[in-house]
Amino acid sequence: PTSSTSNTIALNDADNALRVRFIVPEDGVLDAVGIDVTAIAGSPPQYQVGLVTEGSAESWPTTQPTAYGGSGIALWAPTATGFQWVTLPTAASAQAGDVVSAMIWPGSTAPSGTNNITVRRSYNTAQSQRAILVRYYTTSWTNDGGFPTMAVRYNDGTVALPAVTASLQDSFGSGSSPNERGCVFTLPFSATCVGCRFYHPSTTATGPSVVRLYSAGGTILAEAPEISSARDGFSDVFWDPVTLAANTTYRVARLPTSTTNVALQGIRVLEASHLSWWSDGGRWQRTHRSGTGAWTDVANELYMFALWLTGVSGSGGGPTLVQSGYLA
Repeated sequence: PTSSTSNTIALNDADNALRVRFIVPEDGVLDAVGIDVTAIAGSPPQYQVGLVTEGSAESWPTTQPTAYGGSGIALWAPTATGFQWVTLPTAASAQAGDVVSAMIWPGSTAPSGTNNITVRRSYNTAQSQRAILVRYYTTSWTNDGGFPTMAVRYNDGTVALPAVTASLQDSFGSGSSPNERGCVFTLPFSATCVGCRFYHPSTTATGPSVVRLYSAGGTILAEAPEISSARDGFSDVFWDPVTLAANTTYRVARLPTSTTNVALQGIRVLEASHLSWWSDGGRWQRTHRSGTGAWTDVANELYMFALWLTGVSGSGGGPTLVQSGYLA
């Protein structure tokens, strides 16, 4: 897969900072903030890293942020690039529904143009999940509409904010290897599938394709051509009803029918368990194969796919869109 463009910020001044606003998904103890360092210049001073109340974060740099949930602010000077967990000196007692910011900002010694770090800010992939908002400060707070790369961890290893390590934008045609790509999944309930939705991220990948639904054994349960004039955005395909059983493995995949590329968008996380941050994300993962060969499942990656289902409890009988989790 090809990783799409990421955005960075050089924390090289007394008033440069990065934060991610998020909603705490469940009660628990938050003990670490994850940061992806892309460059180190000279001998950087210590930065402050912590979980802070949203209102106080917005008031920085006029006033210092207030630590959230009784937590402590870490003083941190990384010595290597890459994604790193920064453990808080005192963990936060978190309550579901609280709006919090994970934040990195200068310590008592300001960084400079020669002694500083650069951190990854976001990936250029649409998201509108759980009120997430990336904000960064150079001369004022500015929004970043991409998906954040900062992460937040509970003390049991689960995440309140997943560690996203790449945004995938994959273009492929019938001559590519692999040439068939999609998601392997299970459902927590039985339902009838009448179609699927996926995200096509590129206006330049204009080739035709079919979308197939497979059983775990490789039987084609449904197939339909993509019919869409929008080559940058969501596409829906529909087929005759297929009954899907609960907790049974299936695959849904896109197969190009010419050498002209099609495209899919997805995401990669640090560990497969982080996919569970998305609703039912732990039941989905990326899959691919070449020709009629064996499927390869990638446990820590996910494409933007969803299923159109009927017979779902509480849906009123009409089609319900059940998502792979990562579908903005």
